[in-house]
Amino acid sequence: MLLMQATCVSCILSQPAGLALKSHRDMKKALNLLFGLGIGFALALLLAPASGEETRGVLVDKARRIIRLPGEKIEEKIQEKMEETADAAKEKAGELGSRVGREAAEAAVEGIRQEVLGKNRPA
Repeated sequence: MLLMQATCVSCILSQPAGLALKSHRDMKKALNLLFGLGIGFALALLLAPASGEETRGVLVDKARRIIRLPGEKIEEKIQEKMEETADAAKEKAGELGSRVGREAAEAAVEGIRQEVLGKNRPA
């Protein structure tokens, strides 16, 4: 156990008591992280299905799509609202037309009735 703690003599001698092991552990963690990143990078290069130029092109295309996405969504919402408004206006116009047509028809019937009844009355 004593040998494991005293693996880095220069670290122990240069740091105050208690800090040496902590900084040594931190350095080991940092080295392990860099080692893992290096292995990951090397494997990515070896196993990549496309060339670097193709991969960059794909990444640029995806980034452009992500940038355009909010604008497209807004355009879709505006289009939906316009269609809903147009449908509501058509419905209201139909209702108004029905009412005006019905009122005109009733007025025509009433006019004919008055004319017919007026002719049939004895003078």
